[in-house]
Amino acid sequence: MTKSETQAKSWQELSARLKRHPEVYERIGRLLEIVENADGDSLTADEVEERVVEEIRRIGHDALQGWAQGKARRLEGEYGRRAGLERRGKKKLYWQTRFGEIGVAEQVWREKRSNQLGRPFARAARVSCRGYSLGLQRVVTEFAADSSFAGRSRRSRSITASKSAPRRCAPSLRDTPP
Repeated sequence: MTKSETQAKSWQELSARLKRHPEVYERIGRLLEIVENADGDSLTADEVEERVVEEIRRIGHDALQGWAQGKARRLEGEYGRRAGLERRGKKKLYWQTRFGEIGVAEQVWREKRSNQLGRPFARAARVSCRGYSLGLQRVVTEFAADSSFAGRSRRSRSITASKSAPRRCAPSLRDTPP
């Protein structure tokens, strides 16, 4: 197979994968429109930078959301085949990330023998409802170290944090390596 045939195959595979995730496909298209200046407007470098950063943030959000939904579906299938478990409805699980709120409807399971409830997605993904991702915890803690935070809600780097966020994040960072 020649180099051009290999590249063509790679592009076909990438195109097929992007089509399975239409939200990411659409965002990539919007990013390319910015690069190509499709609107034809004369923007400054700062304005283009802001648009690119916002589009990358949206791609990140869509990617995390798609990952979470896919993982929740796979785990639901795995647990559905296990003996001794029964479905107990779904619960909404959401957490904050550097890309915004990510949420899934998580299947809750009950073990018949012990009557204990289990939430496999939360355990496997190591997230808790209304929690903060490790990356967001670091950003909030760094942001809180700035004296201008001064106990009020602030927005920085497209991240909105409540005044209690640093207190909630800082203790969980103590035991994590930088």
